[in-house]
Amino acid sequence: MEIRLVKPEECRQLVPIQIAAWKMEPEEAMPHHFFVAAIKTGSLVVGAYDGDKMVGFIYSFPSLAFQRDLPTHEMDMMAVYPEYQRLGVAQALFQGYFRELGPHCERWKMEPLVSGTFDPFLSHNAHIYVRKFGSIGAKFITDLYGEMSGIYEGLRTDRFQTLFRPLGVHSQARMRGLPSDLDVPYEPEGRSINTIEFEDDLPRLESVSLELDSDVLFYKMPYDIALMKAKNLPMAVDWQQRTAQAFNHYINQGGWVMTDYLRQQNPKPFNVYVLRRDVTVE
Repeated sequence: MEIRLVKPEECRQLVPIQIAAWKMEPEEAMPHHFFVAAIKTGSLVVGAYDGDKMVGFIYSFPSLAFQRDLPTHEMDMMAVYPEYQRLGVAQALFQGYFRELGPHCERWKMEPLVSGTFDPFLSHNAHIYVRKFGSIGAKFITDLYGEMSGIYEGLRTDRFQTLFRPLGVHSQARMRGLPSDLDVPYEPEGRSINTIEFEDDLPRLESVSLELDSDVLFYKMPYDIALMKAKNLPMAVDWQQRTAQAFNHYINQGGWVMTDYLRQQNPKPFNVYVLRRDVTVE
């Protein structure tokens, strides 16, 4: 597998990857000429290649969202063909992207700081963004893209907006698989925002508290929202709506920051976001 910059003449390969990865209608995919223009005006597109075939990519564009002295990068897309998912391609893409980021930012006079959005219910993406590369959840956005087809049909496009500091202590520790100074043990007693009960192997969201005041909080998440959507769409919608209420309350209004993503099993698998009020994004 080769990870490298995408050339303008290769941009047609970006279109079918979007359609396949997100099961979207062809007209919803970004066209190849958009990426050609983007590459020529400061965007960064890194591809994963199996021989001559591009099998995945990351796309980011210059951003002023964080009001820094210099532009940063907004990571807008990460997509991998379904048959290549869960084979380490996404992790290799991130590594290649951060390798290219430094020279790219130097060339275009940008700060090597990356913001990115991901669906908090997609456990694989959350694990890559947060646990493997140390992104910090700065903001929760409700229905960022509006109605979409494919894997998001019937659900909102809620997203975490996160911040990567590739050269920072936390991200460096995550990338090297080392302990971080932001790590905290999973001790949910009195600090768990929500409770769950399993029903036919699916975690039902029982309760959500908006009255906790600890500097460290935990929020349980389903292990596989796609399976839940296929088996019980109303349950998935309920999870999404009440989770948005919780994250809006604690992150957007209360000042907590999402710092970690843990995988737990008791006895069935579930995931946990760690929220901290004693950590700042900047």
